[in-house]
Amino acid sequence: NMHCNTHYNTHCTTQCNTHINTLSNTNCNTQVAPDSLTAVLAINVVNISTPATLPGIIDGASCKLKIGGILVFYGPWSLDGIITPHSNVKLDMILKLKQKDFMLRDITTLRHLITQAGNLELEGVRYLDDTNNYIITVRRTK
Repeated sequence: NMHCNTHYNTHCTTQCNTHINTLSNTNCNTQVAPDSLTAVLAINVVNISTPATLPGIIDGASCKLKIGGILVFYGPWSLDGIITPHSNVKLDMILKLKQKDFMLRDITTLRHLITQAGNLELEGVRYLDDTNNYIITVRRTK
């Protein structure tokens, strides 16, 4: 939701999480049918939402993606607890000041959640120097 990517307030977080919750495994038989999506794109979502959002996206992808479907994350992340470059360190501080649960999420946590899902595989992690963001691709394998 492009509107959500540009606003860092509680209303927007609620709105974003409502859309994300439609992918949740606990709602597997509701709005979005299981095994029906070819792709899920999450752009600058996990850093401007509650900690439950990332596991919700992973749970949803493991249920809603077709086998072979892809989940793509784009945005700033930390890696093994380290945030680079300095502009992303500043972004992380600003996010935390605006809302205590907002922050850059860690790729190590993402890897763990993917493993727990049991049917997803981390396909690629690519850092883009020119934007200070990552493109992370996850594939549903079974």
